[in-house]
Amino acid sequence: MVEKAMEQSPQTHGRVIAVGKRLGALTRVAEDLWTGNRRLVKRGLQRGLWKIEDWADGAALYVRRHPYRVLGLVLGSGLALGVFLGARFGRK
Repeated sequence: MVEKAMEQSPQTHGRVIAVGKRLGALTRVAEDLWTGNRRLVKRGLQRGLWKIEDWADGAALYVRRHPYRVLGLVLGSGLALGVFLGARFGRK
């Protein structure tokens, strides 16, 4: 069996080299796609973080401008949540 494989080696050697070249080209294309997409993901993540910071700054400004309105909203939502959870998981 080993001798048969050795006899076919001149034909298969060329095929293996061709497959290796194709695989190398595919590997380079995959690396290019990976680096390009990684760059896009980093940019998208950075933009998302900037939007979150803007939202947090806007919320802090709203709380500073309307403290009693925010206090009422927090107390009302806490009361509604307590009533809902009490009805759902309360005494039976």
